[in-house]
Amino acid sequence: MTDIIAAAGIVLLVIYLFGIAVGMIVTACVSFHHDPLKGRAPDSTCAGTRRLVGVGMRDARSGQSAEHPDTQHEPGRRP
Repeated sequence: MTDIIAAAGIVLLVIYLFGIAVGMIVTACVSFHHDPLKGRAPDSTCAGTRRLVGVGMRDARSGQSAEHPDTQHEPGRRP
């Protein structure tokens, strides 16, 4: 009887964690779809998705970000 209860608890935990993962992926996809990727993020969900996928971090070595005005040069060429 206790084995069945333990197995049911593990199954419920796996379902719960799977739901969290799917919810995060769906939220990221929806917010990334409606985010214009120019300027500031329209809401906190879009800002979190940008941070998750690294949109605001084009040149991490020099400390410049995508929203910094000095990054308007061609990719691959130094200003």
